[in-house]
Amino acid sequence: MTADVPKRLVSILADGGERLLKLQAESVSSALTTQMRAIEPPQTVAEAMSALWQLPQLYGALLEEMAEHARQSYHIMSQVQNELVDLACDSVVQQAPVLTEALSSGNVLFADRRHRSVVINFPDRRGMIARSRSQSA
Repeated sequence: MTADVPKRLVSILADGGERLLKLQAESVSSALTTQMRAIEPPQTVAEAMSALWQLPQLYGALLEEMAEHARQSYHIMSQVQNELVDLACDSVVQQAPVLTEALSSGNVLFADRRHRSVVINFPDRRGMIARSRSQSA
């Protein structure tokens, strides 16, 4: 199962990225087709110049659509994040027996080493240095 974790991780991220890209494409397509079609096509230069004054009537619908797409983007990202957390937690749970075995064997080795350890009696180097100085003086 641990070998499958990287594949699943990439799959979750790729699917989430694909859904976000699709939503962005839909947003742009909708803004260019639906919203811009509401503006009357200009027949003269004067009408073309007045087209700018028609744009504010589109703002309300455009902002509603943008808010809805932002909401959907948040839900997609939230879902991807939840799937990644689930994957990470499942991976940790699957590794628990291996980790438990490693920790328990490490504890046994540590306890055995502490049980067998012997205190080594090093000579007092400071005392030796002081004695050698007093003898040479």
